[in-house]
Formats: sequence, structure tokens, C-alpha cells
Amino acid sequence: MRNLSYSVLQYRHDRALQEAVNVGVLAFSFDDGEAAFEYDRNYGQLSDLYSNFDGPGFRSALRRLGHVVAQLNLNSKGRLIHAFDPKLRTAEQLLTSIWPDKGASIVASPSRFVASENIQEEAKRLFDRLVQAARPGRSHRGNRKDEDVWASIVKRMSSLEGLAARFQPLTFGAEIDLDFVMKRERDSQYVAIEPTAFDYVNASSVKERTFEIVGKASGLKDIPDFDKLIVVVGDVRRNNDVNKTVGWAERYMRENGSKLRVTSEQQFDQSLLNL
Repeated sequence: MRNLSYSVLQYRHDRALQEAVNVGVLAFSFDDGEAAFEYDRNYGQLSDLYSNFDGPGFRSALRRLGHVVAQLNLNSKGRLIHAFDPKLRTAEQLLTSIWPDKGASIVASPSRFVASENIQEEAKRLFDRLVQAARPGRSHRGNRKDEDVWASIVKRMSSLEGLAARFQPLTFGAEIDLDFVMKRERDSQYVAIEPTAFDYVNASSVKERTFEIVGKASGLKDIPDFDKLIVVVGDVRRNNDVNKTVGWAERYMRENGSKLRVTSEQQFDQSLLNL
């Protein structure tokens, strides 16, 4: 068994209000130099609570935090010297050391400790119990995430050895963050994949995610060495209402993004990268 430290990440819209909403879980094993981060991709509850809530900015910020954790894990893997600062002992200390948010809109609860064999599985279990289960009207079923759709795509790219590993997070312009970007060898043009699970409780969340993607594509249209953003829509849906809205989202993205290509998870083909 491994001794793990974990903290619940909370969003504070206004420090003066002294109220916070649980949005994620950060787990940390200082002995092994490994961390795990789980967060809620659906920010509908926060949008309902706060009229001026910046949903896309919130999602982008947490994605950046996820990339930092993933990179630290990658740099530590299989090495005697961990990429994590040896002075760090708790998840709360880890967040303070890597989180760039000076306004303290994301804070960590005091760390607690738990024993577990697998830090990634433990972080998901804690997230489901401490974040998902606490949401009013939310099903306890684990939602599919964008990362699950990406994992499915990676399997489909397996015939070209090393192709998936060439995708890296990259920022275009001042603030267009993309998680999976590759530069094509034949013409040095950038191609990005945006995996989108759309496994949400309500249709409004699908619309928010759709407008976020189209907004990214609009910002990319004037970048000459960026060829296209391939949106891969996950196959799982929650209910008929959401399913209908996903159909609208696919049409809207095709009609409003000059550099957007839309395909389904099952229809994705790696030849799309060369179009």
C-alpha cells in the first residue's frame, strides 16, 4: 500500500463571500513522486451560481493545471530523482507550488491522508465521492470525459507507430490553448484534435462547450501555419434532450468554423490528419 495525501480543490468566485464549490481532487504521493488530478469538466453549476462566471477560462485554467501534473509525472517516471520538489509533503503544498492563480480563485482544502495501491484510481474514487456525489441532482454514474475519447482515438492511430506521442499541448496566439497538437512533417502545418465527450446532464452544457470550440476555431483562422482543428465527438449520450443538442452542435461547428472538421469517435480515421 502507498501513503497518499489528497486535497479537495474548491472554486471561490469572491473571496469576500467566504463560499466555495468543490471542483476537483488533487492526490500526491511524495515517496513515489507521483500525483493525480481529477476535476469536473462541466461548469454548468458554477454558471448557474454566478452570472459573470467565465466558464471557458475556468476550464482552460484547470486543463493547464492538469498538464503541469502530467508533465511532472512524466519527468519523474522511472527516475531516482523525482521532478517534484523533495520539500513537498502534501497535496495542498503541491498545489501552492505549481498553481499560477494569484487571485486565489482555486484553493485546496487542508490535506488528508489515505492508503491505496493506485493513486490514479484513488483520485477518481475520491472525486466521485467528494465532488460528483455532492452535486444536487447529479447521477453517481461516472461521466465519460474528453480524455476517454482521446484514449479511444489513440488506439485508432496505433498502426502508425509513434503518431500519438507527437501530439502535445500548445498555445496559439495569446490564449488559444489546445491539448493535442501535431506539426505535420510533409508541410510543417499544425493539426489539432479536440476530443469532446459531450456526456453531460443537460443540453445547456453541450451548447457552452460548442461555443468554446467555435471560439477557438475563430481565433485560429488567421494563423497561417495552422491547418485544422479536428473535433471528435464521443459516442455516449445521457438522454434524448442532450442527444438532440449534440446533433445541433455538430451542425453548428461545421457551419461556423472554417478550420474545423467534425467527426464521430467511431468514424475517426487517422487519414483525417492529412486532409
